[in-house]
Amino acid sequence: MKKIKVMKAVLLLCAVFAFSSCEENGEIQFIIKDDFDAVLLVKGAKDQTSFSLDSSVNISDLLANSSEFVYADVESVTLQLVDYSGESIDGTIEVLIDGNTTILNESVSLSETPTDPIIIPEEVSNIMDVISSETFPITVNTSSDEPIEDDDFSIKLTFVVKATVE
Repeated sequence: MKKIKVMKAVLLLCAVFAFSSCEENGEIQFIIKDDFDAVLLVKGAKDQTSFSLDSSVNISDLLANSSEFVYADVESVTLQLVDYSGESIDGTIEVLIDGNTTILNESVSLSETPTDPIIIPEEVSNIMDVISSETFPITVNTSSDEPIEDDDFSIKLTFVVKATVE
């Protein structure tokens, strides 16, 4: 019985200490993780073996219940062909953030089936410095082993973004 009273006192002391250590007037931060699509339209690439596209990824949904980003990074990306009349595109794809930071440079086989998520290395995943108006710019460079078989299709990139917001 004496042991239970001591345990209750210790638990109460821990709870009081924990709550007294909380800041009362600081911003509340929370971590959100979500996926965002960028669908890049490819026109006029038939019989070509390479092309480059520029776009941006809108991540404004991460700020739905908050006011600003504290930190944001891209954890992974999935690639998929949309409305492609051939079988697949085998080759190399490079994805750059803000035109100069390569987050992905891999040999891939693109098809109508999404690729497995490709993990982005931590040292290049931070997008905090390039977020502008809740978007971040991307450039996609591709080179294929064989000429492209279609003149009008899309490449869908699905980015998993993890952010700390206030």
